[in-house]
Amino acid sequence: MKTISANQFRSINYNKSYNMYNSYHFNQSILRNVCIVFTLVISTLLPGKALATGIDFQVKNVTVREAVLKLQQQYGFSVTVESNEVDMNRKVSVSARNESINAILDRIFTGQNVAYTVTDKSIVIQGRKQAAENTPATSKPRLITGKVINGTDKEPLIGVTVLNPESGKGVITNVNGNYSIEAIPGQILKFSYVGFSDVSIKVGSSNVLNITMNENSTILNEVVVVGFGSQKKVNLTGAVGVIGNEEINGRPVSSAAQALQGLDPSLNIGINTGRADSGYEIDIRGAASLNGGTPLILVDGVEMELNRLNPNDIESVSILKDAAAASVYGAKASAGVVLVTTKTGSDSSVKVTYNGRFGLLKNTTNTDYITSGYDWAKVVDRFFYYSNKGINYLKYDEDDWNELELRRGDKTENPERPWVVAEEDGTYKYYGNFDWYDYIYKRTRMQHEHNVSIRGGNDKVKYYVSGRYYNTQGIMNPQNDPYDNYSIRGKLDINITKWARFSTNLNYFYGKMWWPGMKNQQTTFRNVTMGGSPLFVPRNPDGTIVHSTEVVNQGAGVLGDMNLMLTYGKTSNEEVVNEATIKNNLELDIVKGLTIHLSHAYRFSHEFGQYRYNNAPYSSHEGVISWETTSKFRNDLQETNQSLYKQTFEAFADYSHTWNKVHNFKIVGGMQYDTRYYRKNAISVDGNLSEDLNDFNLSAGSTYAVSGGQSKYKTLGVFGRVNYDYDGKYLFEASGRADGSSRFWSRNRWGYFPSGSVGWRISQENFWDPLRQWWNNAKIRFSIGSLGNQQVSDYLFVQKINTSLTSGDFTFNGTDKLAYAREDAPVANDLTWEKVTTYDWGVDLAFLNNRLTFSGDYYLRNTTDMMMPGASLPGVYGASEPRTNAADMRTKGWEISFVWRDRATLLNRPFSYSLRAGLGDYQTKVTRFDNDTRLISEHYVGEKLGDIWGYKIGGLFRTDEEAAEYAQKVDCSYFTKRIDATATRKGLHAGDPKYLDLNGDNKISIGKNTVEDPGDRVVIGNSLPRYSYTFGGDFSWNGIDFSILFQGVGKRNWYPGSGQANLFWGPYCRPHNTFLSQQLVDQVWSEDNPDAYFPFPRGYEAYSDNTNSHYTLTSANDRYIQNVAYLRLKNLTVGYTLPVLKKYLQQIRIYFTGENLAYWSPMKKHSKYVDPEAAVSSSSYIENSGEVYNFSKVFSFGIDITF
Repeated sequence: MKTISANQFRSINYNKSYNMYNSYHFNQSILRNVCIVFTLVISTLLPGKALATGIDFQVKNVTVREAVLKLQQQYGFSVTVESNEVDMNRKVSVSARNESINAILDRIFTGQNVAYTVTDKSIVIQGRKQAAENTPATSKPRLITGKVINGTDKEPLIGVTVLNPESGKGVITNVNGNYSIEAIPGQILKFSYVGFSDVSIKVGSSNVLNITMNENSTILNEVVVVGFGSQKKVNLTGAVGVIGNEEINGRPVSSAAQALQGLDPSLNIGINTGRADSGYEIDIRGAASLNGGTPLILVDGVEMELNRLNPNDIESVSILKDAAAASVYGAKASAGVVLVTTKTGSDSSVKVTYNGRFGLLKNTTNTDYITSGYDWAKVVDRFFYYSNKGINYLKYDEDDWNELELRRGDKTENPERPWVVAEEDGTYKYYGNFDWYDYIYKRTRMQHEHNVSIRGGNDKVKYYVSGRYYNTQGIMNPQNDPYDNYSIRGKLDINITKWARFSTNLNYFYGKMWWPGMKNQQTTFRNVTMGGSPLFVPRNPDGTIVHSTEVVNQGAGVLGDMNLMLTYGKTSNEEVVNEATIKNNLELDIVKGLTIHLSHAYRFSHEFGQYRYNNAPYSSHEGVISWETTSKFRNDLQETNQSLYKQTFEAFADYSHTWNKVHNFKIVGGMQYDTRYYRKNAISVDGNLSEDLNDFNLSAGSTYAVSGGQSKYKTLGVFGRVNYDYDGKYLFEASGRADGSSRFWSRNRWGYFPSGSVGWRISQENFWDPLRQWWNNAKIRFSIGSLGNQQVSDYLFVQKINTSLTSGDFTFNGTDKLAYAREDAPVANDLTWEKVTTYDWGVDLAFLNNRLTFSGDYYLRNTTDMMMPGASLPGVYGASEPRTNAADMRTKGWEISFVWRDRATLLNRPFSYSLRAGLGDYQTKVTRFDNDTRLISEHYVGEKLGDIWGYKIGGLFRTDEEAAEYAQKVDCSYFTKRIDATATRKGLHAGDPKYLDLNGDNKISIGKNTVEDPGDRVVIGNSLPRYSYTFGGDFSWNGIDFSILFQGVGKRNWYPGSGQANLFWGPYCRPHNTFLSQQLVDQVWSEDNPDAYFPFPRGYEAYSDNTNSHYTLTSANDRYIQNVAYLRLKNLTVGYTLPVLKKYLQQIRIYFTGENLAYWSPMKKHSKYVDPEAAVSSSSYIENSGEVYNFSKVFSFGIDITF
C-alpha cells in the first residue's frame, strides 16, 4: 500500500474515477445495445406461428411405423394413430425436399384408406370412415379387450397401463399381456409402459384391440452433452454424470451451486456460508492437487460461476469426471468439468411461463440460549473465577446478586424492577434478562422469487428469453442485510439456410448485498459472541448506547464492540456485481457429415464495494457522553473496483459417417484461444464531514491510501477426438490436446495430454438374447488419460520485486516514510505443468425394460509434479524455498448410482414414480514430497489428506487424588503451563482430561513432531468427507406431484480447535461468551455430575494455543473430536396441477417446497448450535470455527402458470 498526499489523491481519484466511469458505461452501452437488438428480434417473432415452408425428409425401404418415428424425432411432431386399420408394417420409401408435411404424409400412407389432421406440431391419423364420423355410433360403453405385445420379440408385456382419459378409468395388463376396459366408440385409449413409446388408439367398431408397443428409442438415443459436441449415452466410454432440470428447477435456492449440491456423489459442493451471495467450494472426486484448483464450469460453452446462474434456466448438467471425458478441454480440466446447458427455444407456438414463490427462512440450528441474567452470570463467574486467579467476571456484591435474583423471572422489564439503575456517582448497574440473539438476529426472514420465460419459434427461428428477480431478507436485525438479484438470459437460434445456422446467447447478472457492521461480516459474527451478557441492554434509560461498562473485570465492549456499532447504525457495507456474457456461434455444413463450428464468447464482470466506518457515541456514566474512535470506529470510507475481461475464440470441425450400417465413425478437431485480464484498485480516505453521505469530495482528512493491481494471461489449445463403434457393440474413443499457457516459461509453455477409452455393450451380442427380456443393457468400459494443471498464479515463473514503505515512525525528514524494495523467493528455472493421470473402470446396466438402471465406477488418479516448496536454502540467503515440481499424490475412489422408474394405475388413474440413490467415496495419499524427516506439520509421504493427529484421553479424573497420582507418574506440564501460571486451581484436578502417555516415556509431548516420533499423538480422524450419498424419489398421480431428496456425508471429523469455536465451546473458549446454551451447561463436570461430557469449568482452555502455552482443549484429542457426518432433508416438494380450460391457459400448478428442512448428525448429541456444514467452512473469520452466516431452512409456497 502506498500513502500519498491529499492533492495527489484528488488528482488520481479524479482520473481513476473518470476512466472507471467511461469503462463501466462503455460496457453498459454495449450490453444495452445488444439487449435492444435482441428484444427487437424477439418482438418480431412473438406471434410464433409455424412458417408455411417445406421440409426435407428421406427414408428408404422402411416400415410406416419407422417413417412416422423418424418424422417425430427429426421435426418434433406428436403423432397419434387413432385407427387399428392402418398398416404400420407396410414398407415405404420417401424422398422429399422442401415439401409440405401433408405431401410427405401422402407418400408415407400412399395406398391406405386414411386421413390425417395436422395442427401445429400435432398429427392425428384416422381411417377415412372414422374421420367422416362426427359422433360415435352409440353412447353406451362396451367392454374392449385385447393383448399387448413387445414389437421386438412379440412377447406379451406385463403391467402396461391402459387408460381411458375421458372416463378416468385405467387397468393394467396381466401376466399374459391381456387387458379389458370399458370405452365408448370414438374415445381414445392410451397405452403406456416404462421403456416403451406410448400408444394412443381411437376405439372404433371392433371390441378387440391388440396392441404392439416398441421400445422407446429416446431412451436408447438419449444424448449427453460432452466436450465440443454430444454423444449417445449408451455409447459413452468415459465417466460422465448427468443431472436433469427436473432435479434443479423450482428449488428455493439463491444460486445454481446450492441447487446442485448433493445431486451427484462425485460432485462435492460446500456452500461457504448461509449468506445469499455466498461463494462455494467445489471439486469432482476430491482435490486434484495440493495447490487446489477448481473444476472448469461452462454454461453453454462460456466460463461462469454457478452462483451467478439462474437455476431455473438449466436444461441439463453433465459432469465430466475422468480424463477421457474431459481431455478435449486440456489444461483447464485438470480438476474435472461441469457442463451446464440452458434451455432453448422451440419450433412451436409461443409459451409464456411464470413462476413465483414466497418463502420463510429459519436457522437450521437451535437458538434457545440462556436469557436469564442471573443464570448466565452464575455460570460465567464460575468459569472466569477458575481461569483468572480467583477473580470473578462481575464486580457485583451480595446486594447486586439479590437484585439479579429478584428479576430472574422477568421476561420483560418490570417498571418496578428496572434493568438499568444509575448509582449516585452516575455509574450504571445492569440487572437485565435481555435476549441478545433476538436483538442482533432475525429468527425468521422472508424471501420471494419471480421467474418469467418466453419460448417459441418456428422451423427457421427459435428463441428463449427469461428473467428472474430474487430478494431475501438477511439475518441481521437492528439493520437488515438484504440481498437482491436480477438475471436475464436470451437465446436465439436461426437457420439461415439449409447449410448455415447462427445462434447467440446473452446473459446478464446483477447482485447487490448490503450489511451493517464490519467489512468482513464473519468478524461481526465472531465479535458478537463476546461480552453480551443478558444483564446488559442496548441502550441506557436516557437513550445513550451501552458500550464500555465498569461492572466487569474484562475490558472488551458489549458484544465485542458490536452493540455500539450496530445500535448506532452508522456503518454500512455494500457490494454490487454486474456481469454480462455473450456468445455467438456459426455452424456451416460443408458436405454431408462435415460441419464447421465457429464461436466467440465475451465475459465482462465488474465488482464494486463501498465500506463506511464512523466514530460512535456511548455512555458509561449518566450524563456523560464519550466517543469511540479506535480502529473499528475510525471515520473512514473505502471503495474497491474489480474488473474482469475474458474472451474465448473457438474453431472446430466434426465429421461423422456410417459404413454398411455398422461402422460408425466421428472425428472432432479444432483450436481454442483464451485471454483473461483482471484489474483492481482500492481507495480509502478518513475525516469525512458527513456520517451519512459517502463521497470522497467530503473528506477533510489527511490520510489517503491507494492500492491496486492487474494481471493477464493467455492460453492456446489444439484438440482432437475420434469415436468409433461397431454396430453399437464395440466402442472406442481417442482424444488429445496440446496446450500452451503464458503462466510458464516459454521453454516449458506447452504440454501434451492424450487419453483413450474403450467400451463393450455386451447386451448387443447375440448370446445375450435369452437375457434381454429382463436385462436390457450391459456395458463395461475403461478409460485412461492425462491432463495438465495450470491453475497457478499468472506470473509464477517471474521473480517479482515488491515495494513498500517503512513501518513505524522511521523517516529521514520527520514526515515522509521511506520506500524500499524486496525480492520474492527465487524461482526454479525448470518449473512446468502439473500432470493428472486418471484410470477409470466402469459398468452401466439396465433391467426390466430399463426401469432399473445402475452405473458404477472405480477410479485411480495420479497427480504428479505438483508445484511445492523444494529443498531448503541456506539461512544466509534470506529467502524461502523456490517452488519446484516436487510432489505427487494418488486418489482412489468409487461411486455407484441406482435409478428405478415405473408406471402403474392407482384408483383407475395413472401413477408414475421414480426412486434414485447414489454413493461415492475416495481417499488421497501423498506419494512424494520433499520432507525427508516426515514432519507432521508439513505434507509427508504416506499421508492421507485430511488426517487429524491428536491425543488419546482416558476420560476425566474422578477425584483430586487420582489426578495427583497420575501427575506424579506422567509429566503433564505440556498442558498445565497456563493453568499453573494464571488459574486458581493449579495442576490437574478432578474433572480435568486425562491425557494418555502412549509412548511410555512418562511425559505428554509432541515428541519430534514426526511420523516416526509423534510423541503421544496418533491419527484420530480425518477432516475430508467420506461416503457422500444422496437418495430420493418422486411420484405423480391425478395432478398431484411429490418429490423428496436426502443428501449427506457418512463420515467426517471436525476438531473445534481454532481457538475461536465459541458456538461449540461456549465459556470454555471465552468465559464471557454471549450465547450460553443450557445443553452445554447440563454437560459440564461437577461433583454432582462426574460423568459429564465437558471437563471442569475453566475458561479460556479452548481459546488459544501456541508453542509456549498449550491449553487443554485446543489440541486435538479423541474425546472432543466431533463426528460431523450428517443426513439432511435437502428438499421436499408437493404440488397440484389444477384443471384449466386449455383455451386460455396451458397449466396452473400450486406447490409447497422446502429446502434444508431438517438434519441429523452425531454432533447434535453435544451441540445443536453448529450446523455440520458450517463447522467445516473455510469462510469463517477463523477457519473451521463454525462461526459463519447461519445456514437456513426454507419454507416456500409458489405457483407455476403456463400461458
